[in-house]
Order: sequence, then structure tokens, then C-alpha cells
Amino acid sequence: MFIPLRVHSVFSKGHGGLTLGEAAAWSAREKLPAAALTDIGNIHGWAKWKRAAEAKGVVPLFGCETEAGGRRFLLLVKGRDGYRSLVRTMNRGELADADGLVVILIPRPADGPFLEQADTLRRSEDFYLGCDFSNFRSAREFAARHGLRTVWTNPLKFTRSPERVILMRSIEKKIPFPPERDKLLGKMAFFGPDQEALALRKLGPEGRAALDRTLEVAAKCRFDFQGIVPQLPSDLFPTPLREVVLDRLRGATGLNWEERQRALRELEAIEGSGFGPYFLIVHDVCEFARERGILHNLKGSGASSFVAYLLGISHVNPVEFDLYFERFLNPGRNDPPDIDLDFDSGRRDEVLAYVLKKYGEGRTGAAFVCSLKSFRARSAVYETARAMGVPPEEARSLSKKIPFFAEPDSLKKERPPAGFGEVWRLASDLTGVYCEKSLHVGGVILTPAPADSYLPLEESAKGLRMSHFDRDAVEDLKLIKLDLLSVRGLAAVSRTKASLGLRDIPAGDSRAFGLMKKAATIGCFQVESPAMMNLLRRMKPDDIRELTQALALIRPGPTESGMKETLLRGREGRASARDPFLERILPETGGLLLYEEQVMQAAERAAGMPAGEGDLLRRSLKRRGGDGLLREKFFSQARARGCSAADVERLWRTMERFSSYSFNKAHSASYAAMAYQAVYLKAHHPVAYLTAVLNAGGGYYEFTEYVEEAKRMGIRVLGPDVNRSGYEFEVEGGAIRVGLTSIRNLALKTADKIVEERKNGGFASIEDFLSRVRLTRTELLALIRAGVFDSLESSRTRQILRYFQGLSGWDVLERAADLSPQDKARMTFEALGFLPEGDALTLFEGERPELRIKDLASRPGEEVELLVRVVDARQKETRGGLKYFYLFEDETGLLEGVGERKGPAFGAPPVGLLRAEVRRDGDGRAKAFGCSLSSALPQPRE
Repeated sequence: MFIPLRVHSVFSKGHGGLTLGEAAAWSAREKLPAAALTDIGNIHGWAKWKRAAEAKGVVPLFGCETEAGGRRFLLLVKGRDGYRSLVRTMNRGELADADGLVVILIPRPADGPFLEQADTLRRSEDFYLGCDFSNFRSAREFAARHGLRTVWTNPLKFTRSPERVILMRSIEKKIPFPPERDKLLGKMAFFGPDQEALALRKLGPEGRAALDRTLEVAAKCRFDFQGIVPQLPSDLFPTPLREVVLDRLRGATGLNWEERQRALRELEAIEGSGFGPYFLIVHDVCEFARERGILHNLKGSGASSFVAYLLGISHVNPVEFDLYFERFLNPGRNDPPDIDLDFDSGRRDEVLAYVLKKYGEGRTGAAFVCSLKSFRARSAVYETARAMGVPPEEARSLSKKIPFFAEPDSLKKERPPAGFGEVWRLASDLTGVYCEKSLHVGGVILTPAPADSYLPLEESAKGLRMSHFDRDAVEDLKLIKLDLLSVRGLAAVSRTKASLGLRDIPAGDSRAFGLMKKAATIGCFQVESPAMMNLLRRMKPDDIRELTQALALIRPGPTESGMKETLLRGREGRASARDPFLERILPETGGLLLYEEQVMQAAERAAGMPAGEGDLLRRSLKRRGGDGLLREKFFSQARARGCSAADVERLWRTMERFSSYSFNKAHSASYAAMAYQAVYLKAHHPVAYLTAVLNAGGGYYEFTEYVEEAKRMGIRVLGPDVNRSGYEFEVEGGAIRVGLTSIRNLALKTADKIVEERKNGGFASIEDFLSRVRLTRTELLALIRAGVFDSLESSRTRQILRYFQGLSGWDVLERAADLSPQDKARMTFEALGFLPEGDALTLFEGERPELRIKDLASRPGEEVELLVRVVDARQKETRGGLKYFYLFEDETGLLEGVGERKGPAFGAPPVGLLRAEVRRDGDGRAKAFGCSLSSALPQPRE
């Protein structure tokens, strides 16, 4: 037996082909007590390796193969000090110190002088020379000369698929795979699972000694990830958290006794866990955003903290929503709190810059989380095809035929195109194989200073400091992290409030909830998808708590379990099965388990378990069978409190089933707070709000849908004008004026020039404009086609002839007939991608059916045909099989539909001829069933 000390996984790009699951499974099959993940130059896989190995009963060892000072070392971590020594070595490129490390030098002839000088290192009991098939004799001679011990360090690169290793090398180095396979395949056995037998056969007793020494090395390594990054300095801020919280409590009016007690109880827990400085950093970041008018929203379990609410970090009062602080920070667990903040997407980068500057220097360190991506089927086929010599365009065409989110192993079920069987076979073996690294969109790790003493760092493509750890590793390593994310929906709310000078929005507004009941919520954060609008229409929420329920109900779990339908049937007054015992315990949701926190609530109310214990029970139920001791305690205490055995058993089974799809109530509540603000603004200030939505780039739907929504609401959308349009969409009277940046083929810097030059006075004519603003011919044509000069010269024909083509002569220009309104509208549509006034459906040629969506309510049971835009099309699994759920529109309204297959549509947005049967829903609204779409109409003329 030997313990592999040099495992090269898929994270050793081009040098290894093992997935971590394969490495763990092989180690378990071989009954190895341990194995060491030591990828080349990175420690990306550490957290996943810990999970995979421990799940198979294998002790995971951790290290890295790295270059330091021109020499190659295999560094294995013995404990926490070793981790920090490894990190410093990786970050600085020098073996600064070896405290807590097993240091294995992979010797080269030039390393002799280094060993002569490194006396301390040579005398260390933790220093070895690594030997393998390629250097065994020279390493033994080297060791004898310097009085050192050798240990077996031949790389383990695969346990199942040697071809994958060669393919990964070909993809990484961009070299042809077939010749590389012919060259290397015969040698791959030395890097595979049979290397021990090969070593004994080739190297004899000397090989056995080197193999046996791997057990000696492994016995020294017991790194468990605990405490790798210390707490942030307790005196990071001049005023400690306690004083800040007490000052807020003294100044707060209207707080009741329960809220004040909750704040003090939370404060004790936060201080006891050492997270006071973290809370103060988050508070500081939110204050920075607030002072600059940058809207933020605390989402996730952080909204369960009353201290967060008191400090203005959260917008949700957890006492009002029955949110448990222990769901966020439980003294019974050693997980750090996880605070996720959403910001206005247009200004999130200002917040990131502030955090990195202020907390990346001085007494703290900061670095971005990385994002580690694995191959999907598309990228696997493309890269494999290129390695097989397929030209880029053909490889791209092959990959585009594969479903977007399919995994590589799905290719095994598909018949490959003729001539590409080998590509399909090789690509299908890339499931779970790492392919690229990028910067996480907003995850920032916080450490004491300096960060490079605690985190392995590198520079991202954008030149930003990035850790080797992705978000899963950060969670497993229990690092302090801030998620600073950007959300377009917040940008729309923020800009509208700023433009109107609104600071606070009144709660419980009837017009806002009226809009929700009608599901007129397109453009509103979190509540605009077709499924959400349908839910709102049925649920008809009356207050923020019911909106919170809706945001939890829309998740897949409540839908698939039937819970959503049960709750809706109850609200609609229809009979639904209810459990009286559960109704008494959970009256808020009629006895239905809807939120994670309700497991804690049920544990408290049925069994008298405190919140911290209830949270541990909640977490244990996510694992099969749960925690036996907690189960026993729950049953015994519930029975002691007078609950019948049948009721307790039924409640336990319900909680077990529910835990597989449970959802965080705090998350729903925080999103409901933002969604309510969005709906309120749309209800009371539709012009300003939809202008902000357009400037934020839209939301759930394609951009053009928000232009159509404005028009459906009776808001005029005015085309771009050289003397009136700003850079973006702007409110003009009671209308929305299209901005210059909406014009295709117009450079942003040219739009800037136009707006700046207009400050010197409006443009009197097109000649005046051309004399003051320099632009290309392409840009001039784009402006003409968009209609920006129509207020200066009404004839588009003359604009093109005179200013674009350069024709002159009064007779020629006056005789030229202008374009028809239809042709002008088509030209504007093509220049912008949408039609400001009128309806783009009128631009499509061919005979259009007379019916409109508004006419369908009076035609239940009829087969109809009409021209529609396809606003949304989603494929979903139903009891009847896969179906497409549609949202259609025309100039008169919206229509939901269901069909068996996705039909062809053309244009932007896509348009099709719809044939369907009309039925009414419970509210009398028309819906389309058996939808089929055809592109029978010709495409619009260019």
C-alpha cells in the first residue's frame, strides 16, 4: 500500500484528468486511509476534495505543487501554520518559511547548491526528496549525497480515463489531439491506478521503501480547515458595535419591549461570536451607499437580524415577520454569518471600489471570490472538436445544436452527427471537468491584514485581486465574506425615487396591491414573470405578508409538492385538505409549511425547543434521516407537552418532506419589501418608473416589452429628436422621450457630443447640426433612419438625398416624394429595435387576421387565429409531459398560452401566427390552449 501524495486533478489544467469524485472513489476502493490533493499552482479543489474524500471514508490531505525560487516543490500542509506558510510561498514565489509544512523537493541537477545552503531545511524531519519513474535513480543518488530521505511522488493523473488527460492537455495547449494521443497513450500507465505494481516490478525493494515512506508523510498531515483566517480585529472601529447599537436604541422611538430585548439578545450573540467588526463593516458600507443615494437591499437570512434592521442594513423588521435570528447566526453552529447585499446595478461598482480601497488596505485585507466553471455539453463539444482538427465555424455550429444547459454526459444519450462519433464520445467524458476561472460578480472575502498571509491570491483578467476559493469553498472554509451584487430592478426603483425626491414609500398602499391583484406588474422587481403574475392574479395579496408568501410559493418546491395549489384553493374558497393540528401550530399559513423558519417554529411550539436547537433540527432534516438525538428529543418533548403520538409522527414526516424544498422566509420578506416599492412606484408614478426601467435595461423580458408596456398603459413614447433627446430615456411632460443611445450604429461618444453641443444652443437645421457635430456616414444614416431630424426636415427622402447622398438642386429635391408613414415607421423600427409610437405588428406584410387579444374573452371554446408577439416561452415538465408556456401580446393586451412544442417565430421581438383554442380561467380571462405558431407571414422588408 502507498498513499498518493501528488494527485493531479482536473484543476491542474493540461496536467491532470481526475475529478475529485473519481479520486475519492478510487481511494476508497483501494482501501487507502488517505490521499493528498496537490494540484499544480492552485488549491481550487480543496473544499470539494474534503467533502468528496470524507464522504468515502478517506482522510483528505492537502497541498500544492509549486515553483519557488526556480525549484519545484511539493508542499503538504500539516496544520494551520502550514496552511499559512503555503499561502505565503504561493503568493510570493519563494519558500519563505516551512513552518507546519512537509516540504518535498522534486530534484533537478541544478538544485545541489541550494541544498548545500539550505542547512535548516535539510536537517528538518519534514523535508524529503521526491522520486518517481522519471527521476528515481538520480533522486536516490542525490539523496545519498546529501543525507536525505526519498518519498514516492509520482503523479496520479487518472484512475479511469487516460484519454481525458491527453484531451485536457490538447485543449489547454491548443495542440492536435490525435497525434498527442498516439505519442502519450503508451506512457499513461505510469500515471494511473496501477503505478504501485509497476514501481515494484521496475524498481524493486528500493521502490518499496519510497512507497512505504508515503505513509510516514501522510501521518504528519492532519489539517482540518479550522481557523485558517483569524477574526477581524476587535478594535477595527473607534466605536464598538455595542455602543453603536445602544445609541440607536436610545434614539429610536416607537420600539416596543420585545424589539428592544431582541436587539440586546442579538448583540450578545454577535459579540460572543466575534462578529462585531463584520457588522460594523457592513453598516459602514450601507452608510456609504445611503449617503450617495445608492439603493441597497439585504437579502437572505441576514434579514432575520433586528440589529441589521436597527442599523439600516435591512429594510425588514424581523419581529413583525416572525423571523428567527438563529436562522442567521446560531451560537450552536460555528458558521460565520453570511450577509448578501443587492445594489442598484448602475452604481454597484462604486460600492465595490469603496470596499476594496478601504478594507483592502490598512488593518484589513480584501480579495474577490473566484468563480470556477466546468464544461457544459456545448463547450465540451466545441473544444473537443477543435482539438480533433474541426474548423472553428464548424465546431461552433455543432455545439449550437446542443441544449444550452446540458451536461456533457447527456451526449451519451444522443446520436452524434455523421462523422462526429469520436468527438461525442470524448466530449461526453468531460462532465465535472474544470475549464475556466473568472471573477465572482460581487463576492469579497475579508481578512485581517495583509490578505496575502491568509488567502492564495492571483490577479484576475481585469487586474483585480482574486482568491483561489470559489463561493462553495468560502462557505466550507468558514471565511468572512460580503456579497455585493448588482440588480437592475433596484436601479429602476432607485432612479425613480431620486427623480421624484421620494425618500420613504408609505406601507400598505391600496393602489399598489390593486395593481398586484390585477397582475399588472410587468417591469416590477421579482413579480413580473408570467408564473408570478398568474400567482398574484389567483392569490390577490392584500398586504406585505401575503406578498412574502407569494414570493415563496412561486419556487419549484411548493409547486411540485402541491402546496401552492392547496394554499390557493383555500384562498379561493374551494375545499382543500387541512390538518387541524398543523393549523393550530402554524396559523399564518393555514397549517402549511412554507418557510424554513416554520420548522423552527414547529419545534418551538410543539416540542418547546429553543430557536437555536430548532435551527439545528432544521439543518439536520436536510440530511437523510436527520439527527437521531434531536429526533428523539423532539418526540419526547412534544409528547410531554400533550401532543398525541400520531400528531407528532405526522408533523415529523411533514417536516422531513418539506425540508427537501424549503425556502428562507427572510429572503422572501426582503424581496417582498423591494417588490412592493417597485409596484407602488408603477401604480403612482408610471411615467417616471417605466422611464427608469428602460434606462436600467429592462428586467425579466426582452427590452422591447417594456416599451410596449408603457404604450399599453396609455403613455406616449416619443421618438428620438436631435433637439429634445438626452443620452437616455427621459420624461417629457406626460410622455417618455427615447434617448440617443437607443439608436443602433451611433457611437456613445457621438451621443455625448450631441448632448454637449446642444448646451450651446439648439440646432436650427440639419446643416447647422452637421457644422457643429462631426460624425461618420454610418452614424448620419443611423440618425436619419431613427427620425431624429424629422422636426427640422419633415421629408426623410430629402434628408437622405441631400445630407447623406449629397445631392443638390431645388427641382430634384422638391420633386422627390417622401416615404409613406408605414415606410418611415419601418425604418424607425429597424434603427431602434422597437417602434416608439404605433404598433410594430402593423409593419409585417401579408393578410393579418382580424382578431385581437382583447376580443378573445367573448370566444371561449373557439379555435382562433391571430398575429402575436412572443413575449416569453418556457419549457416545463408537467404531469402530461413537457409543455411550452407562453406569454403573447398584441397592441390590445397580453395572453397566456400552453402548447406542445416551440413554434417558429421571426423578427425582434419574435412574431408568429398563433392558432389555438380559447378557454376562460377562474377570473373569466381568456387563455390559449393547444398553441401552435407558424411563420406563415413573410419577414419585414429590409
